[in-house]
Amino acid sequence: MRFLVGADWNASPHNPARFRPSWIARAAGLHIASAGPGAFGDIDYVLTDAAVTARRRLPRFGSDHDLVIFAVRDPETGAALRVGTWNALAGRDPSTVAGTVVSIVRRYELDVLLLQEATGYHRALQRRDGIDLVGFSAVPGEAQNPIVIRSGLAHTCGHTVRLSRRGWPLAGGDLHAPIYATSVEVDGWLRAWSVHLPNYERSPDHNAAYRQAALRTVLAARRHQRRR
Repeated sequence: MRFLVGADWNASPHNPARFRPSWIARAAGLHIASAGPGAFGDIDYVLTDAAVTARRRLPRFGSDHDLVIFAVRDPETGAALRVGTWNALAGRDPSTVAGTVVSIVRRYELDVLLLQEATGYHRALQRRDGIDLVGFSAVPGEAQNPIVIRSGLAHTCGHTVRLSRRGWPLAGGDLHAPIYATSVEVDGWLRAWSVHLPNYERSPDHNAAYRQAALRTVLAARRHQRRR
């Protein structure tokens, strides 16, 4: 089973500091695949042990983040999937977002789309043909990072892991809901995760602790998988 984490990391893939994504990648035996700088710099990318044969950055589709697409392959079997990661941006019209998601999956022939900031879009997504939604929940935070699978592609039920007891501070002073990471096994060979991490510059002390907890969770999941 191969391993892939797609995320809005809110961090450069090139910073080697402890508990940054590049540090986790090295500790977990993964490599970083990036499509280069986008709307906010290079913060939307994947960590994986699969071979990445192509990568592409595309317009934002109404979000403030670009869509990033990767072609990934199992080096042992040759099995291949097309995986996208996209921060859909909270607070938009659910029907518009759901239509955009279906259009993205069809137009770019995606097998998996890892979403962030998708709370409030689940019912609209569930009503659409051509996709399966993994990670639906009424629990605040747990619903934020669902995974969309192309209909007909074999996959397991989604699995969510709570990353911290509370969320990170927002610009207005409130706390974000506690965040969960969502994962699913796809096509019998890839375990894909969708994650959203906060910016270090906003309340850096708390966010650093939150990031450490979140990235430790990713690392623990990777170690558990390697023992299976």
